[in-house]
Amino acid sequence: MSFDFTLKDFYRKRRVNFPYILTISLIIAVSIFLILFSTSLDLSVFINQQRAYMNIYFFSGEIYNNYSELSSILIVLIFILSVVFVMIISFAFISSKKKDISIMKAFGTLPGRIYKFYLMEAYLIFLIAFALGLGLGIIFYFIFLYIINFFDFLIIFEFNILLPLILFILSSLGCLTVSAIYIERIAKKTIVQMISRDIPYHFTAERLKYIPKWLSYFGRNVKLSLLNIKRRKGKFKQYFVVFLIILMIIFTVSLGAFVLRKTSKTWINKAQGEDIIMIGHRDVLIAYANMYSMFSNPDLLIHKYLIDFTDEKYIFNSTQIEGLQNINSILRVDKRLIKFCDLQEIQGISTAENGEIITIGQNRFGNFPVIGLSFSTLVQFYELNGYIFTQENANYTLTVGDGLANNFFEDPLKQKVNFINFGEQFFISGVFIDTFYSGFAAYMDLNKFQSMLNLNSEDINIAIIKIVPNTFEYTISQIAPLINTLGENFMCISLNYFFTENIKFIDNLTWNNLILIGLMAIVSIFSLYNFQKGDLTDKIKDFLVMRAIGSKLKNLRRILFFEGVFILISAIILTLAGGMIINSLFLFDNVILPPLYIPILLAGLILGFFIVLNYISLIPILKKIKTLPIREITTF
Repeated sequence: MSFDFTLKDFYRKRRVNFPYILTISLIIAVSIFLILFSTSLDLSVFINQQRAYMNIYFFSGEIYNNYSELSSILIVLIFILSVVFVMIISFAFISSKKKDISIMKAFGTLPGRIYKFYLMEAYLIFLIAFALGLGLGIIFYFIFLYIINFFDFLIIFEFNILLPLILFILSSLGCLTVSAIYIERIAKKTIVQMISRDIPYHFTAERLKYIPKWLSYFGRNVKLSLLNIKRRKGKFKQYFVVFLIILMIIFTVSLGAFVLRKTSKTWINKAQGEDIIMIGHRDVLIAYANMYSMFSNPDLLIHKYLIDFTDEKYIFNSTQIEGLQNINSILRVDKRLIKFCDLQEIQGISTAENGEIITIGQNRFGNFPVIGLSFSTLVQFYELNGYIFTQENANYTLTVGDGLANNFFEDPLKQKVNFINFGEQFFISGVFIDTFYSGFAAYMDLNKFQSMLNLNSEDINIAIIKIVPNTFEYTISQIAPLINTLGENFMCISLNYFFTENIKFIDNLTWNNLILIGLMAIVSIFSLYNFQKGDLTDKIKDFLVMRAIGSKLKNLRRILFFEGVFILISAIILTLAGGMIINSLFLFDNVILPPLYIPILLAGLILGFFIVLNYISLIPILKKIKTLPIREITTF
């Protein structure tokens, strides 16, 4: 019987229920779209087609961790926004039933039946809206995929079942909890109290004394907008929470994207450098350069079966290029020796938070590139956690890249690595944030590595040169005679192209954030519009009376405008504080911090943008007020 009444009431007021369904379905659709977008991309945004998915090391170092943390924070905020939206809409739906509940109560309907009727109807609206939102989110995502693929970018669809299920459970609990509590609260009120809607039945003009007098200097419209907020403080609180979360998402995305983009580019610049030239055998140079591209190219994987870097034809004597030191456009020469080696993770000892001594490490095995170099001639200045090996500790210490540190070790600075084929073990002194081989490389002293490989102290297979900017052509002409003495197929190439490609990859990552900001802007416009329109029925009588006594339409516009502005200003203040706390706790541990004026300026820009949206959202509402005849006063 209860469900039959629920269906009849739902159908009877289907036009009234449609806005509630539409509002919930849109926010669910946006959430589902963002969940699919984030999980399908796995942060690898807009990568060119023709990929083979063969690079298992692709984008898995410290830069990835930072972007992954930002993505996780955003998904949590999106979940909160969705649940809060569902709770507010459920609250608004039950609030709209006050008149019906008062009539049913006057006719003697038992409170238990009233509770069942409208709790079931609220949940029915949620179920329909969630199903519609889920479908719309998937459809929007497939449309997005089609558009992206049309521009020669590929994103693989990967439906994540767990996250939408969690969203459904949390939203269901929010809907049922809010609806049940509010229905129970309404049922305890008298009929007079229930008819008062959102404006308290005991509200009096004396409440104006709580409004600061100095605000009167801004005009009567500001004062009236504050009075309306005071009268409808329930709605003010609801939309304040909504806009607080929306602004928090946009602020967190914008600030986090700005910081991570700047930090990532700085780290890449340190790891690769600009104006770098490499000298070596053609096969070695191509493989070495492509190992930089592995950071941003999932199709590319260089491994030990493709090239043996220590083949005799690749090795040359470093004394043959001593003349490089005499060329005035060359700043530094970095002699290196690279080879793939079989490595083993050695377990270490660590202390848990409770003081217990625990064993860390899983004795993993892998084959990774090892590079011998001299710290004194290093042309790159890596971002470093710990310290780099020195000549004094070169026999037992090396440094690893961040990809290797994060995926091959549990706590690298407390562990050792074993060179299986050489029977030697090394402590790990530091971790480079590196793009070479996606950070899955180890670095050790050149002389030590040469002795391990039974090579002469002058044998190398690559030389990296730092040159003066804009002197590439001149430098090439000067070093060409030296290269010719090395033998057949020896050459030089510039690393600038590979540096640029990795920087472009970081730029492409910002598309994820831009799309999210755009979607949040759409949700914001819809929310602002509904904030002003949703309770127009409660305010329309006041506005029509004001028009009847000669008030101009621009005064009504200003009152509505200031109501929205006060909500936005209150929300942006907390957003600035909350966004900085979130970013500081989860993102700003090891990044380059921006000046303090950056987040303040960003918050100001977001506030300005939303104030403009607030003004635009009033246009259709004012048109409706303008077209209403004065006789409509009796209707309300």
